[in-house]
Amino acid sequence: MRMSRNTPLIDSLEPRRLCATLAAGDTYPTNISGSGVQKNWSINLTAGQSIVVAAGETASGPLQTELILIAPTGKAIARSVGDKGSFIGKVAPVTGTYRVRVRDLGRNDTGGVRVTAFFTGGTVADSDDAGTIESGRRRASNISPGDLDVWTIPATAGQYISTVATENDVGAALGMGVLLIGPNGRGVASKESPTGVAIDQPAAQAGTYYAVVYEAGADASGLYGISFARTPGVQYNGDPDTQTPLSSGVARTGDLPGGDTDVFQVSVPANRGVSVTLKGTTGSLDPELLIIDPLGNVVTRANSSNSATAVVNFTATRAGTYSILARDRESDDGGRFTLTYTLK
Repeated sequence: MRMSRNTPLIDSLEPRRLCATLAAGDTYPTNISGSGVQKNWSINLTAGQSIVVAAGETASGPLQTELILIAPTGKAIARSVGDKGSFIGKVAPVTGTYRVRVRDLGRNDTGGVRVTAFFTGGTVADSDDAGTIESGRRRASNISPGDLDVWTIPATAGQYISTVATENDVGAALGMGVLLIGPNGRGVASKESPTGVAIDQPAAQAGTYYAVVYEAGADASGLYGISFARTPGVQYNGDPDTQTPLSSGVARTGDLPGGDTDVFQVSVPANRGVSVTLKGTTGSLDPELLIIDPLGNVVTRANSSNSATAVVNFTATRAGTYSILARDRESDDGGRFTLTYTLK
């Protein structure tokens, strides 16, 4: 969990009053309309459950967004402040009703604010871009302060899951942040980068995972590309790179833009050798290969740290459908490629 900007503190209690409830993944616009005005929402959490909250200005102005998470005891357990937005990632220490509070840091400026929270439980009501993923499909979306994109990943026991995301405009101010939350409501992995991120989750539990995308700096807006791999299992059949099965010894050309993962599935007999070569041909692609066996285990992997080509060789210990995952090594670049699979 990301908590570098969250400092435990004691905050004075406000007079008791009813608070609106935040639905998981939905964005709530509001307005700090006068001096000293603060807005509050309630969330019911269980001990150990992960929660992420983002707040951001809807228009540039003097408002300094202060975001506070208050425990059932009345103690403020996390705070984040920013000129354009703020972000909190926290694990609930106790079970009960928490409050999310938003106000101006100096208590004297006004402006429009939007707030989004995510935690597991109930229906995810993401109102903008995200939804249920398709393995092997790249999706384009956008993120900004005060927004969270929640991508839903149904998993079966033992599956391999990966998430790759990067800004669409190279050199833009957008910072990528991704938190992966497991079926038990707890965060299992979290990464941030000014360029791109990759999260690999082997041996998944059965149930629903959530990849929560946020703007890591809480101060920029922009487009990003994201893709997921989930294997063994059905793959997206709309990608021209992967919709035709690979043939042994025949080179396949394709395109891996930033934030993309291509998943190729091949049937391999037991005790047969396999060689796979992924070579970048245009652009700034740094090729990376992962091989996943029929049970979801990573057999081997290789990347192009010393060249523009990644090569793997392995012998199948069991017969079945193997998955070849092709992507950029640093999750931020892209370009054209050739891939050759050879069954020995």
